Amino acid sequence: MLQLIRIFPFVVVLTTVWIVDSDLPHGTVTGKYFHFYSVMVFIAAIVFVLIFFDRKTFRFSLQDVLVILFYVSGLSVTWFQEGSLSNKWVILLLLIPLYFCLRFILQNNTKGRSILLFFLMITGLVEAFWGLGQLYGFYSSYHNLNPITGSFFNPGPYAGYLAMVAPIAVYYILCDGRVFLYKRKSRFWFFYLRGGLSLLTIVTILLILPSTMSRASWIAVTFGCFCTLGLYYRRKRKKQMFFNNAGRLIAGRRKYIVLFLACLLLAGTYYIKKNSADGRFLIWKISLHTIVQQPFGVGLYNFAGSYGKQQYAYFSSGAGSAQERHVAGSPDYGFNEYLQIGVEHGIHGLLLFLSILFLSLYTGIKKNQSAEIGALGSLLIFAFMSYPFNVLPFVIVLVFLLASSVADTKPNVCEKSMRKIATVGFFSIMLIITVAGTYSRIATYHAYKQLKTAFVFKLGGLHKEALSLYGEIYSELKHERHFVFDYATLLNEDGQYVESNSVLRQGLRISCDPVFYYLSGINYQLMKDYESAESCFRKAADLVPNRLYPYYLLAKLYIEMGLNDQSCEMAKTVLTKEPKVLSQAIIEMREEAEKIIINCCSGVPLQSPK
Repeated sequence: MLQLIRIFPFVVVLTTVWIVDSDLPHGTVTGKYFHFYSVMVFIAAIVFVLIFFDRKTFRFSLQDVLVILFYVSGLSVTWFQEGSLSNKWVILLLLIPLYFCLRFILQNNTKGRSILLFFLMITGLVEAFWGLGQLYGFYSSYHNLNPITGSFFNPGPYAGYLAMVAPIAVYYILCDGRVFLYKRKSRFWFFYLRGGLSLLTIVTILLILPSTMSRASWIAVTFGCFCTLGLYYRRKRKKQMFFNNAGRLIAGRRKYIVLFLACLLLAGTYYIKKNSADGRFLIWKISLHTIVQQPFGVGLYNFAGSYGKQQYAYFSSGAGSAQERHVAGSPDYGFNEYLQIGVEHGIHGLLLFLSILFLSLYTGIKKNQSAEIGALGSLLIFAFMSYPFNVLPFVIVLVFLLASSVADTKPNVCEKSMRKIATVGFFSIMLIITVAGTYSRIATYHAYKQLKTAFVFKLGGLHKEALSLYGEIYSELKHERHFVFDYATLLNEDGQYVESNSVLRQGLRISCDPVFYYLSGINYQLMKDYESAESCFRKAADLVPNRLYPYYLLAKLYIEMGLNDQSCEMAKTVLTKEPKVLSQAIIEMREEAEKIIINCCSGVPLQSPK
């Protein structure tokens, strides 16, 4: 019973992945945030109380020191750059108490680790059934364009979560599958249950995963399961048999067949969504430029804004191939967590993070933690092509896997035990950090509640009331780009153009979406500041070269300025430039561009391409 009490709070924090709060805007994200905040207070308090009744002291390892250094570095860089709190900053603040509370509870606690690992697999099983229900219409999706999201806002993170859980299911199938070979015995009921649930988990994941169309998750699940198989057979002293069979497979001419099939598979995953893959290559390239320009980091929440500046500088200088200009976008994430950490935390932060991962993998492999290493390997491969560390459930699992890797039954050489009073003092600091961080989010929670009311006012045509509410909660939600743009739009509609542009400047710090330049330029145009308006529209055009809207806005601006020749030139660009995606809005813009040419230009108007 005491064992369950010690582990129960950590089981609850793993349920964060299931939380969707329909009473909050963007409930698939914000609901998980506030569930995590409340659970963390519970966890820190329980661990603090347990310390007084537990005889064991806490053992510090080298990995723990690196975790603290990474933590302090990330918070410091962000505070220096931003000077204010944000959800992402507070989450990083609370992850350190979670890590050390897990370290304390899992120390010399193999059974506790097994319980949490098994429950982590159960969360994946529930998510897999959730996705199947969405696929067949039993549950609604949380994305307008994708039918399968599970409890996430997007099918990408959903697929990545399933890929991370799959190696754990494979591990339990290997461990418990052999009990089915013997005569049924009642005392093995738990192994029958766990083995059956593991088989059900892997089957449902394999059923739903192809429907997500996530190439990164396919590669991640393959790699993670291979890691689990390799470590499992090594632990069972079947290493020689396993690798001998693998060696025979790639021996002689067969190795060329295997190599050819591997290349064919990689090429296939590339050409399934070629433009999407090229777009990610561009994001990585610009991210590297950002790291070179700002090697000490730009801070959390500032990736997109810094990325936008670098992409604008890249294209405005005349660089970039035709394909790069065609696939360019305005990403919120780096689609490579290692590069994004390098951008946000700096080169020193990236080196610290990689050192933590290396120590964790080294220790886990040394201890033959097949399931944990498989899950961690899958997560790290997925992180190379996506943005899991920007999604809270992944970060919680990462912290669990890192803490589990150094939770050993015997002290390592690099570990040093703390005295009882030092342990109490250290976890007192963890409790204070948790309470302070959670308390700081109370105002943010109420701000989200007010934002939902403001949405109702806006939809009901009560713009004055909505604008007033937006102004009240701006300081709490100024790191949410959708909120910032909506607030700037309301200010624009109310005729407060200077105030609108002030809010838009904050938007450009946290986003690289050209819509902030569009609206800023429109504000300047309404204030008759044509030079500033033209500058904004030109920046938008260089930021994302495949968009037609900035050229359309320039055409309209030049008409107002009486520059018919320049207006005609922009209108021709709207008609002839190939868009990334053809939409009804583009068709309407081209119809307007034809009218501009007819009214402002001599000669026969251009024919709009089909």
